[in-house]
Amino acid sequence: MLMAVLLYFNYFYLNHDQSGLKFLLMGPLVIVSLLFLIISTFLFPVMTHYNTTWKVAIKSSFFVAIANFPSTILILGVLAFLTVILIYLPAMSLIIYSVGAYINFSLCNRVFQRNEQFAINKNEISEN
Repeated sequence: MLMAVLLYFNYFYLNHDQSGLKFLLMGPLVIVSLLFLIISTFLFPVMTHYNTTWKVAIKSSFFVAIANFPSTILILGVLAFLTVILIYLPAMSLIIYSVGAYINFSLCNRVFQRNEQFAINKNEISEN
């Protein structure tokens, strides 16, 4: 949450900055924001699925998101679509949050099962 607030204030500041520094800092800020989105997509599912520390969960979330990039894009797309619905129909907030959490869980669980199956198959091959 702290990272999201810091990113928001950076965007807010750069939006009101009239100097040339705005264009120099916008690129790295966009890259950091994309990394934050990618990591946050899998952060809480990794923390609930595996018993790890924060540092390991953040690192694992990054690697899982990059290794399963199409799933990451699909999750972000679904959440963006649900956010648009929420903007136009704010009364649907309870339903939208529940639907978003269920879809995120389903897609992340599918990724975790596929990764665990791959790890099991890899171990079986290395034992032979």
